[in-house]
Amino acid sequence: MKRWDTRKTWQAGALAAIAAVVGLATPAMAADPSTTTLQVSPPTAAAGAPVLLTATVVCPGDPSGGLGMTFFDGGVILATVPVAANGQATHVATFATAGTHTITAAYNGNANCFASNTTATVAITAGPYCPWGPDPCKDDRPGYPNCPSSLSPLVVQQPSASPDQCRW
Repeated sequence: MKRWDTRKTWQAGALAAIAAVVGLATPAMAADPSTTTLQVSPPTAAAGAPVLLTATVVCPGDPSGGLGMTFFDGGVILATVPVAANGQATHVATFATAGTHTITAAYNGNANCFASNTTATVAITAGPYCPWGPDPCKDDRPGYPNCPSSLSPLVVQQPSASPDQCRW
């Protein structure tokens, strides 16, 4: 066989093999597009107050597994948490600085769903945050002198082991 005939035979054989593999192979499972929504609750909070971030992924496939959901405050990572089978991922964040914070929820995708992301804002005020709420029995607690004491005495919770009968 001549040299050019050998090359021609080899090329034809290679093309036939490639066509057979492509034609007979089962297609790979393709991931579906996803969308992510983000709810911030409350939308306005005092510095240091807890803010619940709830992201929801919508995808025809199961969005759980994979690398989960990453929450960002601007460019700073707050946390990466798992995504449940219902598509929800939650994180409780606190913010030390007053101002508007842009929160991004970035779904990292999995074998069923492509990645997606969204943003929302939370307004943080410089006012005092009272971890126990506006309880008049506690507003003179050391370190929290500015907490409001506007509740009626009827709602004060008295029984406790503290000397002044207030819960600490």
